[in-house]
Amino acid sequence: MQKVTIRTTLGVTTVQRGDGSTVAIAIRPIPAATPLGLSPFDLAPGPTMTNAMLEGQAVSVSGSELVLKYKSGTVRVQVSTNGVKPTQQVGVPGGGQCADTPI
Repeated sequence: MQKVTIRTTLGVTTVQRGDGSTVAIAIRPIPAATPLGLSPFDLAPGPTMTNAMLEGQAVSVSGSELVLKYKSGTVRVQVSTNGVKPTQQVGVPGGGQCADTPI
């Protein structure tokens, strides 16, 4: 997450935890000209894709919280520091897999 700065445009795939928090399972920089918004994503049952501008970031020992602003709203997303490595397969709800390069 050190490479990401405020006002960077990101594509963030998220899932909802049982406690209601939103958690990132994939984060990637996207071109600034990409339309911003939040929509369902077909990776597994329940995830969303948010194309948004990074408005804020709080970092702690257990991870980060990103504040993402898109066309019609704002979302707070938790990013875990669970040791995910670039292109590592990450399990997602519903038994799906996601191979991505975290920032």
